[in-house]
Parts: sequence; structure tokens; C-alpha cells
Amino acid sequence: LERLTPKFRDPIDLHYREDRTAEWIAHHLETTKDAIQKRLQRARIQLAECLEHRGVLTKLANLHE
Repeated sequence: LERLTPKFRDPIDLHYREDRTAEWIAHHLETTKDAIQKRLQRARIQLAECLEHRGVLTKLANLHE
């Protein structure tokens, strides 16, 4: 998570660690719900790419075979 910029890390933190809704996060960060949903989507993609780059996703996929 520390590799994400605060723009993407903060919504991920609030959503997954504090169980906040996109609507609540939007109000808290003074932006729109749509913007938060997009940030969450982009952050998930960035995290997946980081895990894939490190080979973690490949290892996880092999566990399910």
C-alpha cells in the first residue's frame, strides 16, 4: 500500500480497513462518489500490477490448480 500515492491509498485504507462506503469517503475527502469509485478501481489495478510484478499473483494462481 505504501507504493500508492495518498490519492489512491487513502480511499483504499478507508474502504477496506475502516469499512467506509464510497459515499462516506467522498464526503470526507470532499470529492464525488464517482471519483472515489474510480480511485478505488485504479488503486486495485495498481496493487494487482505490483503483486504480479513481484510474482505473487502467479504463485497464488498456481495454488488453485
